[in-house]
Formats: sequence, C-alpha cells, structure tokens
Amino acid sequence: MGFFFSDEPTYDVVKVGGWFFGDQVVLGDVSMDEAQDYIDRRSGWFNGDGNTYKIVRHRD
Repeated sequence: MGFFFSDEPTYDVVKVGGWFFGDQVVLGDVSMDEAQDYIDRRSGWFNGDGNTYKIVRHRD
C-alpha cells in the first residue's frame, strides 16, 4: 500500500459519479489485485451497491 517502495504501479478505485456528483476516489494507492477485489465485493446481481467503479493508475 504505500509503506513499501517497489517498481510495480499502484492503482486507485474510483466511484463514477453521475450528473450531479463527480468521480470520487474510494480506495487509493493499492495493487491491482486489491483494487479488483474491492470492486468484486461490491458488485453482483443481488448484493451489489448499485454504483459503478473503475480502476485507474495512481499518480504520485
């Protein structure tokens, strides 16, 4: 997460906003696996939270 330095890129999970709200970073500076896991836990036909997420590369 940001405590250890490595050459691997880190990513942010962004909740996509709508007409009235902008995009919001909900999880930052994590690995691709952590970002995908975050989205997978909130997605689903019956138990999803109804939001749309995207993964973007973290900028320092």
